[in-house]
Amino acid sequence: MRKIASLMLSVLLPFIVNADPTSMALSDAIKKEVVTLDAVNKGTYLGKSTTLTITNNSNDEVEIKIDAGTMLKPGNPAFQPLVIAADETVKIKSHDKASIAVETFCGVALKACPLNELHYSYLGEADKKMIKVLEFIKENNLFDHLGQAAVWTITDHHSLNNVYDNKRDALSIKLIDMLVHVTKQDKPKFYTPRMMNETPAQPAYLTKVEKIYVPFDITLSASKVLTAGLFTAKGQLVKTLIDHKAYEPGEHNLMMELQAANFDPDKYKVRLMEADKTLQETEITITE
Repeated sequence: MRKIASLMLSVLLPFIVNADPTSMALSDAIKKEVVTLDAVNKGTYLGKSTTLTITNNSNDEVEIKIDAGTMLKPGNPAFQPLVIAADETVKIKSHDKASIAVETFCGVALKACPLNELHYSYLGEADKKMIKVLEFIKENNLFDHLGQAAVWTITDHHSLNNVYDNKRDALSIKLIDMLVHVTKQDKPKFYTPRMMNETPAQPAYLTKVEKIYVPFDITLSASKVLTAGLFTAKGQLVKTLIDHKAYEPGEHNLMMELQAANFDPDKYKVRLMEADKTLQETEITITE
């Protein structure tokens, strides 16, 4: 009998030793006190800015799933919370620790950027809207200022006008189309991307507009000579943007670019014209 038992143990032991670790979401593992979390930032909110150190308090090996949209709370409330931008998984042996660097975004635009070695703790999970935005960001590798602008449309309810990069026009429009569906905001007729700040202890979001982009998409059935200009609300020309330029028949995507600092704060109209006929017009407001 002892020989049979010993034989059975020798057969079963490899399976016992190599048993799969218990898989849990970080949120559940923290609530059940299976693990504890300490996060340390390196002084920025973009990129792999923050290292999570997770301690396994249980007698079993665990596999912890860190979900995109996990929110981190700063040790000092003057600083911004962080949003983990992409899913991660880490295995931790019983009563051991594991560390992993994670992609993050700023969670409150006007809060201060983190200091180097600022500690964070678990705050909660983002809603479905944020998850949808983060999925798009991951699919298109937007772990940068354009992705951050998109995140702020959820966390801070920023206008979609802010979500634009003139060097990635097509991708920006694709991102905006997704955000229109998620946020229920209207699709913007012009774009006012804002500068962002990563200096520790200063706000991340800078309210001043440096450039305004006004798109005109037009299909011409015949060759035409077009002009475009910036006009006051009363119709006085302030600046010529296109000066009697010839265009062939077909589709044309024209982008008007304005340096906001060159104009007085006021309401304006940007017009695309053929001779004295206005083909398209967009109203904009330039603020201080």
